[in-house]
Amino acid sequence: MDHEPGQWREARRRQRNRRVAAAVLTATLAASLFFFYEADKWRLQETSVIPAAVRVVEKPEPTKTPEERKLERIYKNSSRYPKDLLPALERNPEILDFAAAYLTSEPEVKGGISDKESRQKAPLFIQWDERWGYVPYGNSNIGISGCGPTCLSMVLYSITRDKSLTPDFMAKRAMEEGYYVDGEGTSWLFMSDICKDYEVKVSQFPYMGIEEIEKELDAEKLIICAMGPGDFTDAGHFIVIRGHYGNQLVINDPFSRRNSTKTWDYDRIASQIQKCWVYEK
Repeated sequence: MDHEPGQWREARRRQRNRRVAAAVLTATLAASLFFFYEADKWRLQETSVIPAAVRVVEKPEPTKTPEERKLERIYKNSSRYPKDLLPALERNPEILDFAAAYLTSEPEVKGGISDKESRQKAPLFIQWDERWGYVPYGNSNIGISGCGPTCLSMVLYSITRDKSLTPDFMAKRAMEEGYYVDGEGTSWLFMSDICKDYEVKVSQFPYMGIEEIEKELDAEKLIICAMGPGDFTDAGHFIVIRGHYGNQLVINDPFSRRNSTKTWDYDRIASQIQKCWVYEK
């Protein structure tokens, strides 16, 4: 009788051990699955970060402005431009559009004096205006080298109101009649020699003080000045003085709208004036 209970107890012990072993195995498998799941999750997170980092590195550069793109095209094709155009652009950024369109523009006249200009007493003509700026003049064009003809056009038109006296017409006369000097530009003689053809009187002065300038302007006359290096040029240039407020001069600079929209102190520019021509009917 004692033998049967002992066998029963042994059987129960072995059964209990099997249940414990099964529980341990189940727990081990669960722990392993959890570990691999967490490892995969972190690998996925690390993988998802990499493209974001790559996107930051490969972020495109900021878009260039229209002005920057124009300058880039100009300097990329610099050998196709007149040698004096790029220095002129560096001195005066106002001519950027004129320079950018140079390679695709025909060297011809595209228009005359506008109705708006015809209503102005002494209108400003810009030498690099597309109406005449691409027309050849000497070794370049009116836009870069035509300050002389453009100034004389402003003065003669203002006095005569003859719409045929455009910058391109004056440049044509200068070229055909020998007033363009290679390597120098427009001869000073041009500023006076042709005026009689339009019944305009001209007086010449090597120097004019502020009192003389004010007196002539108050008498409704116009003045062209040949300028040396300084505020308006690195070499030589022509400007028109058309008015004054005391010793503050109102100037039409054919190369710069900006210079033409402000007044200039006589004392600042006096030393740059090389010669003056005074015009009247």
